[in-house]
Amino acid sequence: MLRFSSLAEIHALVTKRQLSVMDAVEIAMRRGRRRKRWKGWFDVEGSILGRPFSQVACNQLYDQGEQDVLEGFFRNATLPTDFKIGLLKTSYALLETDTMTQVAAQELSNASDGGYAARATVTRDATGWPMSQLVSGDWQLTSLQVVWTATGAWTDTAGYMFLMSGGNTTPGNTTGRIIAAAPLNPTRQLQAVNDNVKVTYNLKLQ
Repeated sequence: MLRFSSLAEIHALVTKRQLSVMDAVEIAMRRGRRRKRWKGWFDVEGSILGRPFSQVACNQLYDQGEQDVLEGFFRNATLPTDFKIGLLKTSYALLETDTMTQVAAQELSNASDGGYAARATVTRDATGWPMSQLVSGDWQLTSLQVVWTATGAWTDTAGYMFLMSGGNTTPGNTTGRIIAAAPLNPTRQLQAVNDNVKVTYNLKLQ
């Protein structure tokens, strides 16, 4: 089947009788199926040595996240009481099949990265996800902003952010389920007291 850049191009070919109506319908349906997908991303901002930064990082959705979303909605599976957002070292490498065992092994720690004493909690309610609205024709959720403030220079460089469900806030704990993660590019290493990293998570079906 040929690929077309727009529905207007498909319509023009049908009008010129260069494409059958049946083929046009099939192409349009395929385009619609390709468009509908989970899109998640982290909005990141902060300050290092007084220099502000901001960036957007698109996520990798893990197998556990895919399973939980589908089974929670369609099969009445047990839903998490809350979510957590955390930071990982640059030595971690994204792998869709990973569980919290692999992810937590590369998490930052308060011992090496003062101020990273806990994963940030995002409650499963309107407080944890204050924005829920239609954005450009697609429904979008946005979490509250979570913040880590350094109590001194960090030993580790933060290379990834992650979103998990359940478990607890202790860095390195392997309980809970990994939903998504995304790379920080460029990576960030806090250098002084009051340097900070602020993160929100966004998702939409589009």
